[in-house]
Amino acid sequence: AVCYCNFTCNLYDNERSKKVDNLVAVINGMIRQNNGKDVSMDACITAAREALIEFPGNEKLTLVLASALYIAGYVRHGEYHIVGADGYSVYDTERHQNYPEWQEAIRLYEKLLTSLQSGELRQKEVLALSQLYKNTGEQEKALRLAESAPALTASRPFLRIKAFDGKAAVAAQGEALIENS
Repeated sequence: AVCYCNFTCNLYDNERSKKVDNLVAVINGMIRQNNGKDVSMDACITAAREALIEFPGNEKLTLVLASALYIAGYVRHGEYHIVGADGYSVYDTERHQNYPEWQEAIRLYEKLLTSLQSGELRQKEVLALSQLYKNTGEQEKALRLAESAPALTASRPFLRIKAFDGKAAVAAQGEALIENS
């Protein structure tokens, strides 16, 4: 007798993975339609929540829900600055702390911190969480998050620059500045 369990399980996992990737792509496309204004944020958030019901705990779908909530806070409430006591512009963190979308996004991103391994998804998550901490006055949490990140010398732009010398190194520096601005 031949056991087809591994084949069947792998086929099932592959189909689930494809469906998750498709849902993520569709929801991210919906999120991009809300560039600067609330066109369909409720639909984005609902789609992400429903996808998580079908695929509970899925990191990609949790990340897309957190992203939808993050963007919803911006387009629904805005980002506000005030002039601090020293005359510099600072975030209006008291106002931002009251955005329910950002509070839920922070909780989701923090949950993802415990499970996402290094890679592109984690980088996106850390960048968004860091910005939300800044927006809501959680500088200590933002600093702890920064301390967990790799050193600049281990970053892709720095390593690209180090791969060259002469004119090619200068070109790589320019590319790194443009790519990361």
